[in-house]
Parts: sequence; structure tokens; C-alpha cells
Amino acid sequence: MADMGAQKDYPPRLPYGNGYLQMPPLNLELLEGGDPEPLSDDEARSRCEEALSGLEPGEKTVILIPDGTRSWSRSDLFVPIIVNSLKGDLKIIVATGMHRGATAQELPGLVGDVFGKVRVENHDSRDEKNLSYIGETSHGTPLFFNRECLTADRLIIFSGVTHHLIAGFGGGRKMILPGISGLDTIQKNHYLALSNHDLSLCGNPVNEDMVEGALSFLVGKTSMAINVGVNSRGAIYCITAGDWYESWSECCREVKRAEEIQIDEKADYALVSAGGWGRDGQLYQSVKALFNTAECVKRGGSIVFAAQCMEGVGPGEFEESLLHGKMGEKFSMPSYVALRLRRILGEYRIILISDLPKEATESMGFEYAKDLRSAILGLSGRGYIIPSGGSLFITEGDVR
Repeated sequence: MADMGAQKDYPPRLPYGNGYLQMPPLNLELLEGGDPEPLSDDEARSRCEEALSGLEPGEKTVILIPDGTRSWSRSDLFVPIIVNSLKGDLKIIVATGMHRGATAQELPGLVGDVFGKVRVENHDSRDEKNLSYIGETSHGTPLFFNRECLTADRLIIFSGVTHHLIAGFGGGRKMILPGISGLDTIQKNHYLALSNHDLSLCGNPVNEDMVEGALSFLVGKTSMAINVGVNSRGAIYCITAGDWYESWSECCREVKRAEEIQIDEKADYALVSAGGWGRDGQLYQSVKALFNTAECVKRGGSIVFAAQCMEGVGPGEFEESLLHGKMGEKFSMPSYVALRLRRILGEYRIILISDLPKEATESMGFEYAKDLRSAILGLSGRGYIIPSGGSLFITEGDVR
């Protein structure tokens, strides 16, 4: 469990894009994840190289990496190490799931200095001609996977691990389902979230379905995973490697210890950031911080939310469901997130500081503020400040 209230910088700053919002003087309690000692880039390289040293040359190897919404995992540092440690036919596939693919301008930032030296491709969940069906899970999820990945002899999974809205934790098996799955597979898996509101792994049907899908996908392949966890300041402190499942599970345990926070009581208001660059590009990816923050604010209280949103609102389904309160004919994760956000907006006063226009901000149910100073006017009572709300798991009372 992370410590609560230990102040490292005061006044604290709220991450905002590539910069920070400086706090005016306020009597606030800091809620921040644990701050495990970060690894230097040289230490990270050494650990990664050691993990890869025993691998035999493979005929065809696919390296799975996260998309740009997980840039905090530093794939640009690790991918060159992985590529330079392997021989044979190599290909890097960006496990996009339902997210958009990385642009030609963005790809070098994901793969580092091996860009142009090894083939790189975005997975496209909607490209049916590049998908193959291999069966279904016990939950009835049809398993369509990226054909290029299915024909590989070996899979190397690189992922960042943090708490996830419906899956319990990100990374690991999530790089396969939804990462390189077909749209029908993803939608069926995510539909299981409607019967689950628990961030745990055990007993979580979304997680269990993902694991089962990954196991089916990996039949006949050799594989390994490299997983990283970042501390409250976005620095890598944890690297686990080896068996794809065991190494991911170990990283989940480390992240849980660092990110779980216990509070003694809920506050009247909170100031929270999505976490800055890599976490607040779109409103859609940023709102996880609001779901976490709602756990520490009294119903009817105020939340000042800082998320730059330089890429806009996010998927059209998310915006449409947020504006009109309806899910489409089929379940989709963007619509699900939007409907959960509408509930939060109905229970709290949410003041958004972003690059979104005032009209768009207010049409979605937020109050608009042009800066932090104007956003905090009128706030009183007990308050929390949360510099990285997207990377915390907040509980009240005893942590189980």
C-alpha cells in the first residue's frame, strides 16, 4: 500500500501535457502513489538484456508493443534492446486493440533508434482480411487474431502495467486480447464488463476471458514477456521478465503495492491531473483519473480535473454516448466509458481545465475553467491534490 500525505514538493504541481500547472497556495493533502526508487536507463537496459540473453534464434519472431496511449512505458528504450538481442525474421506490431494506429511521424517515438531497420506495422482490428479465427472462449468470445502474429514461431510481449478500468490491470494478456484481436472479439470480451465492477483479477470475467484467449493464441508458440511499472512520477522502477503470465502477474503485484492508497475519509473536493503527457492526449484516455478520484470525494463535492486533451475528445462513439447518454447497437468500450463518466458528472461538480473549447466542454457536462486559479474559486473544506489520478487505486478504510 502506498503512503498517503508524504509531501515531496510544495506547492505541488499538476502535470498537464508536457508541462505543469503551478498550484496557488492551498491547504491540501497530497495523494500520491508510492515512489519506489527509479531505475536508470542503464540499469533498465542491463535488466532487459539479461532477460533476453538465453533466447535461441527463432525463425519468425513478432514483437508486440503498446500504442501511443501507453508511451509512459518507454517502449522507445526497450524495443531497440529487444531487437538487438534477437536474430532471425523480426517484425514489430503495435498492439492497438480498438485504438487508432500510430502515424508515420509517431512510430519512431514508439520503437526508438531501430526505426527503419526492422519492419513495423499497426494492428487493425477492423481489417478482416488480416484476421484468422481459431475458436472461442468458454465465455463465448469468438477468437479472431492478427494473421501475421498467428503465423509467428515466437512472440515477445513488451507491456506497461497499471490498474485498468475493467480488466483489473493492463499489460500482459491484454497485448493479445484486445491488442491484436478482431473487433468482434474485443467487443464480446468488453461486453463482460457490464456484469463486473471490480478492479480485481480473480473472478473478473473480462480478465479471465483475456487470459483464456491469450492461452489459445499461444498454442504451439514460444513466448516471453517484458513488463514495466512506473512510479508516481512516471519513472520506471519495476521490470519483470520471463514466462508471459508469471512475469506479468509479478509486475501486477509490484504495481498494486505502489499504487494502492488508503484514505481515512472522503474530502469535500479534489484537484487531480490525468498524469500529463502519455496519459492526457484525449479526454477518453484521461477520464480514468476521474473514476479513481470519485472514490475519495464526497458525493456532491467538487473535482478540478486537469487534462490537456491536445488530441481532442477521442473516439466518436465516446463523444456521441457522452452527449446523448446512449450506447449503440453493439457494446463498445468508448460508449461504456462515456456512460460511466455521465454518472460521475451527475454526482459531482467536475471543473475541467483542458485545451478543449468552452462550448465543447460545457456541452459534455463539465464546467469550464481557463486556468487553475479560476477553477479553485469558491472551494472550501477538506481537499486532496492528486498529481497522477490515472495511476492510483484509492480505497477508504481497510485495504483488502
